[in-house]
Amino acid sequence: RPRSSCSRPLPAQRRQGGARAEDIMRATTAAVLLAALAAPALAFQFDLAAGKAKCFSETMERQTLTVGAFEARDTALTSEGLQVEVISPKGSKEFSKPDITTGKFAFTTTEEGAYRFCFTNPSTAQRRVEFDFRSGLHANDASRAAKTEQLQPLEAELLKLEGQAGDVLKTFEYLQEREAEHRNTNESTNTRVLWFTVLSIVLLVALTVFQVVVLQRSLAKEKLIDSRPIFMS
Repeated sequence: RPRSSCSRPLPAQRRQGGARAEDIMRATTAAVLLAALAAPALAFQFDLAAGKAKCFSETMERQTLTVGAFEARDTALTSEGLQVEVISPKGSKEFSKPDITTGKFAFTTTEEGAYRFCFTNPSTAQRRVEFDFRSGLHANDASRAAKTEQLQPLEAELLKLEGQAGDVLKTFEYLQEREAEHRNTNESTNTRVLWFTVLSIVLLVALTVFQVVVLQRSLAKEKLIDSRPIFMS
C-alpha cells in the first residue's frame, strides 16, 4: 500500500519557527521600551523681553506624568514676577500663576495632544528664565528622587525598574487601544464596501433587464421578432 506523502515538521524546523517567534517578540518589546524611554526631558534657558510672552508646546499621550520647574532671573533689578500657564489641547489650564519668580508644577495628562507652556513677562525689564520640563519615565524618575535618596542602591534600582515596568505597561495598553480603533475602522470600511458592491450588482442587473425589455418591445413593434417577452419564450 502506498504511504501518505504528507510529512510532519521536523524538530529542527519547529525550533527554528520558535526562534523566529522569540526574535519578533524581542524586537517588539525593544521597540516599546525605546518609545517609552524617548519621553521628553528638556532643560534650557531663554530671554523674555519686557511685556512679551513666549510659549513652548509638547505633544503627549494620555495618562502621562508631567513635572516641571522654572525660575526667573533678573537681567535688570526687578521684583515683579512672571505669569506662568500650562494649557491643555482643549484649552483648560493645568497650571496658572499670575505673579511668580520660581516654582514647580506636576500633573497627569487627561487627553492626548499638544500641551503649551506659556511664560509672560509683565514687567518693564527683560528676564532670563530657566525651565526644566520632564514627562513619562523622566518625570517618574524625578518624582521618585526624594524617595531614592533614602534607600539602598539595590532598593532604589528596584523602585526605578518598577516605574519603568509601569510605563511600559501603559504603552502596551495605549497600543492596544490604537489597534482596536484601527480594527474597528477597517471592519466598518469593509462593510461599507461590501454593501456598495452588492448595490452596484443589483443596479447593473436591473439596468440590463430594462435594456433587454426595451429592445425586445422595440423590435416587436417592427415585427422583427415575436412579441412574447424573451424571458417567457
